[in-house]
Amino acid sequence: MVRLTFFISLLLTCSACESTSEKEERLAKQYCASCHAFPEPTLLDRATWTEKVLPQMAFRMGFSNFEIQGRIAPNDLPIVLETIPNQPMVSPQEWESIVNYFIKNSPDSLTLNERSVVEKIE
Repeated sequence: MVRLTFFISLLLTCSACESTSEKEERLAKQYCASCHAFPEPTLLDRATWTEKVLPQMAFRMGFSNFEIQGRIAPNDLPIVLETIPNQPMVSPQEWESIVNYFIKNSPDSLTLNERSVVEKIE
């Protein structure tokens, strides 16, 4: 009986072993890649993720955003709203984890390799 209790407590402990960072990454990859190729956080700078991409993704995943909705052309609105889920695809806590993953893993700014730009121009 003692061994069984120990084994059950060990299983419960290990199920909670996933770190916050691992959970954030898992959720981001699971949900973001369900609609399109997974974008690495380093693809864009932190400001672009937080001010542009993530609010759009939240809206498209079913979180209400009247500001974004108000910018959609009236003729397009019915078509766009048909593609938006009635309920958010993830819980608010899961969405916060996804946002945290992109914020923590994106650069403050992007750097350009000047040499590759010059080579492409020539």
